Amino acid sequence: MCGIAGFLSNEVWKQDSDLSWIEEISTSLSRIPAGSSEIVKLRDPVDSLIKRFDQLMEFSFHFELVSSPGFFSRVENLANLLEKALDRISTAPPSEEIEALRQDIGDFIWQFRAEVLKNVARTNELITPKLLEKSANRAQRFVAWSIERVLENIDRLEVRGRDSAGISVQCLVDKDSLMQRISATGKERVLGKRSRVENGVKISFQGMELGPRGFVLTFVYKVANLVGHLGDNTRLIRDVVRNDDELWKIAAFTQNINIIAHTRWASNGIISLANCHPVDGELYEKENIESIADKDAQFVLNGDVDNYHDLVENVVHSRGYQIEPSVTTDAKILPVFYRLGTSLSQPNVKRFGELMNSCEGSLAIVMQHPMFPDELVMGQKGSGQSLFVGEPLDGFILASEVYGLAAWTRKCLALSGLE
Repeated sequence: MCGIAGFLSNEVWKQDSDLSWIEEISTSLSRIPAGSSEIVKLRDPVDSLIKRFDQLMEFSFHFELVSSPGFFSRVENLANLLEKALDRISTAPPSEEIEALRQDIGDFIWQFRAEVLKNVARTNELITPKLLEKSANRAQRFVAWSIERVLENIDRLEVRGRDSAGISVQCLVDKDSLMQRISATGKERVLGKRSRVENGVKISFQGMELGPRGFVLTFVYKVANLVGHLGDNTRLIRDVVRNDDELWKIAAFTQNINIIAHTRWASNGIISLANCHPVDGELYEKENIESIADKDAQFVLNGDVDNYHDLVENVVHSRGYQIEPSVTTDAKILPVFYRLGTSLSQPNVKRFGELMNSCEGSLAIVMQHPMFPDELVMGQKGSGQSLFVGEPLDGFILASEVYGLAAWTRKCLALSGLE
C-alpha cells in the first residue's frame, strides 16, 4: 500500500486574478424567483460555477480570502445562497434534471465550506504565530497554502498506511533578495546541511546554490509511529512546520515550490525514522564524489523492490560502498541506484528510466532533485500501484489515488498507459 502526494508550482501564484465572477454568480442566484417552476433556472449559475472551478481552487483566490475580509464575506454569502437553493430544490418534484442539480449544488456547498473557507483557517494554523501577527507576505502565504494542500492529500491517503509519514519541501529562492537580508555567516547556514529531532519528528535541512537561478533549499520532515490514529502523523508534522522559524524566513523569498510527501505501510524495513520516506542517496562512511550532486535527491516509493538485495549487492557493495545500517527500507536503493547504477552523462529522465527498468516488482516512484527544481520525475510499473496527475492553474499535483486530488481539480490523468 502506502500513499504518495506532491505539488510542483508554476509562476501563476504570483498574479492576481479577476474575481468579479463571485458577485455575478451571487447576483444571478439571488434574482431567481421563488416559484417551483423557476427552480430549473438555477442551472445557469451552477454551470457558471462549474466552469470557474479551477479559479475557485487557485492560490490567488485563497490569497484574496486571507487579505480581504470583505471578499471572505462575499464568498460566505455565495455559500449561503447555494444552501438556500438546495433547500428550494428539496421541495421540487423529482426528476433527473432536479437530481443532477441537487448533486451539483451539494458538491459546491461542500467545496466552499470545507475546501475553500475552512482551508483559510487550516493554512493560518500552519503559519508560525509570530509571522501571522506581522502579516505574512504573498510568498509565505503561498508556501503555507502549498504545504497544507499536500498534507491534506496525505490525510486522505492515510487509509493506505500510516505507520510513518514524511514531506520534502523544496524552495527555489531568489538569491539577491535573500543575500540582502543575511550576513556571510548566514549564507553558510543557508548552504549547509543539518538535522535534528523535535517532539519525535526528524527535521532536516539542505541548501545548495544553483548558479544565477538562486538557492535551492530543502526542508524534510519525518515522523514514525508504531501505533497511531488517522491524522496523528500529519498533526505532528504540522506542529513542527509551524514552529520552524528557518522555513518561514526562507519562505518570504521563495519563487517556486516543489513538494513530495509519503504515508507508509511498512512492508519492507521496520517502522522507524530512518526508514521513513522520502529517502535520499547519501552513502555510509564513504561517499562517491563523482555523483555527489545526486546525494540529496529525494525519493518516495509505493510497492516493493523485489530484487532489492541483488541491487544492493551488485550496485553498492560490489563497488565498495555501504548503505547506513539503520536504513532497511527497500526504497533506499532508489536514490542510491540513481547515483551509482545509471550513466551520469545522460539526462535525469533517462537515468530515472534506467532505474525503473532495473527494479523488479510493482512500483510507483517519484523523484525530487535539487538540481532540477522545476521537475518532479515519476514512474509506475506493474499492476499493483498507481499514480494520478492533475493540472490546477498553479502547477501540477500528483497522488497515488484519485481521491487525493478530488478537492483540488476535477480532471486528472492516470500515469499508467502514458508514454
